Amino acid sequence: MKVEWIHKKTIVDGENYEINGLNIWDFNWEDTGDKINIKDPLYSQDYCFNIYKIQKNDNSIFFSAGEFSNCVWGIYEKSGIIYEDQNLKKSSLTNWLKKIFS
Repeated sequence: MKVEWIHKKTIVDGENYEINGLNIWDFNWEDTGDKINIKDPLYSQDYCFNIYKIQKNDNSIFFSAGEFSNCVWGIYEKSGIIYEDQNLKKSSLTNWLKKIFS
């Protein structure tokens, strides 16, 4: 299973962008050491962006960001889980439904 990352917005350097009420530019971005491979949604160019963490009190936010061009940033956020094995997906869904309806 792997996490799906989706393009949320393309912004210019410093443009307000909030995740769970936190403007990402108001915090130091902690590089997690992880990366994602993405395609620029406009030109379909391949990129590899770092995954960052910002934190306020106990609130940790993870996102991915990188520059498509000078001072033009692509922002990506987690959207859900992709099951790489379709049998696992079907089995998990079946088990979940059994729990709900039993």
